[in-house]
Amino acid sequence: MGEPGNPSIYSNFCPEVAFERFGLFALNFAGYADEIDLGLAHDRLGRMKAPATDWRWAWSSVAPMHYTECPLYSPLDLDASRGGSKGDDQGAPGDVPQAVLRAIWNWSPFWRNMALTIFIVLALAFAVWVSLPDRTKERLLNALSNETVQQTKPTGK
Repeated sequence: MGEPGNPSIYSNFCPEVAFERFGLFALNFAGYADEIDLGLAHDRLGRMKAPATDWRWAWSSVAPMHYTECPLYSPLDLDASRGGSKGDDQGAPGDVPQAVLRAIWNWSPFWRNMALTIFIVLALAFAVWVSLPDRTKERLLNALSNETVQQTKPTGK
């Protein structure tokens, strides 16, 4: 939207495309209405000592949206660098942790919450284990190994 040849409002952008074009993950961008508004904003930003990377130097309004919140993100992997992408499912990305996170993200909320709960429990157990004195760790390991040995010994005649 805006003057022909000089658009000032961009609406309903894919966050990834917006990031590639404008350097921000956002859905909507609106420029300043006129030079007066732009000048006032620049004066205010200058007084605030806003960094040059602050989006307000270029935009009066930005509606942020991270690409993981985009409803179209994740069902398709549109990496054109691996050959022409026509919207086909390109399979898992080359980065294994990204593939794992993408798979977990697509789980139903119940299983996502279950995985998160298990992760938290394991992290807490690890933290407790690390904080235990070495002598206590040895006693626990010995107790566990003795139980294992007793369970595997034959009890017959």
